Amino acid sequence: MNQRTLVIKGGIVFVEDAWLENRFLVIQDGCISAILSASDEPEVADSDVFNATGLYLIPGLIDTHTYGVEGIDTYTGGLDALLKLRQIFPRYGVTGFLPSVPACSRGEIANVAESCEMAMASTDHGATVLGLFSEGMSAHVQKSGAQRQTNEACTIEEFIEILYRYPNVFRIITLAPELEKSTPIFAACQDLEIIASLGHSIANNEQAAEAFVSGYNHVTHLYNAMGQLVEEGKDGAPSPGPAAGALFDDEVYTEIIADGFHVPPEFVRIALKTKHPDKMVLVSDSMRAAGTSFIGKMSFLGQVVEVTENVALLDTGRPAASILTLDKAIRNVVMWNAASLKGTIRMATKNAARMLSLFDRGQIAIGYRADIAALDSDLNVQATWCQGVQVHGI
Repeated sequence: MNQRTLVIKGGIVFVEDAWLENRFLVIQDGCISAILSASDEPEVADSDVFNATGLYLIPGLIDTHTYGVEGIDTYTGGLDALLKLRQIFPRYGVTGFLPSVPACSRGEIANVAESCEMAMASTDHGATVLGLFSEGMSAHVQKSGAQRQTNEACTIEEFIEILYRYPNVFRIITLAPELEKSTPIFAACQDLEIIASLGHSIANNEQAAEAFVSGYNHVTHLYNAMGQLVEEGKDGAPSPGPAAGALFDDEVYTEIIADGFHVPPEFVRIALKTKHPDKMVLVSDSMRAAGTSFIGKMSFLGQVVEVTENVALLDTGRPAASILTLDKAIRNVVMWNAASLKGTIRMATKNAARMLSLFDRGQIAIGYRADIAALDSDLNVQATWCQGVQVHGI
């Protein structure tokens, strides 16, 4: 890469779950080469220094479930859209993301996979496309949410053929384990080392537990499009639902949409105070109205949704998608006292990276990629670096 040495000086750096004040980050060839105290300030040209005095320096955020932002869809605009999103997401501190694809025709899914594969190989500076998040191919009709079930949708056989055609593209696939059609997709996930995620499902706690034992190791948008924390048992007594099973299983990663509408703040607090802190992941599950001031009707996943100031709604009044960005999710969780700032940042950085088996990012540490976001005291993004190149901010 042979980049010139960059020093980000004076920031409050998040290192190993601790805040280190007035530190100097030295970046060479896209990676962090040193973390120095003020007394060890390196000598470099002024043009290679960014003054981060008073700013929090955190790992770049990783959004593992998004359908778009600022008017751009992840699944309809092809390669051009994904390349634009690589430039847009750093405005929100995001340095890596999984574009999402719903159930659609064979040709549409194949086109999205091909575009994603090319975007993953892009060497332009920007947020990294990390692969695809798929949902809707095996959704229970009672919990399909915004995922439409149409006759034009790709068949299971066609979908599996696409998975094998693009073996390094699909990273997470949401399945309802109680459905027979999930079985061959799950087998392909196991073969291709794709994360199988429980979601859009009516599985009860016992079925969910069986799925987790069999190899499902992720839960899509906790509480949404699934059974709840507590359900009524056969004898009328309260019984734990699949959401409870997800929270108490320390091996299963669990994503949550902290917008206050998909999940009320009280239930976010329950989840974050119950779940193993290394296994909870913040996601946006945003659609293209996120990051805009648009209010009104908009198409999404082949249907019309009502975009409000806070969420996109189906005609049933239920949430269709969020208009959340991941930096806003962090501010929400902290504001709701659901987790500490350190714990909240970890859910949008290290936890997401480890879930995807990425061990070169998600932390500020020597040898790691210099994917970094700078936040002010109100936790607003002021600057973002992708592999040591500033792609957002003054």
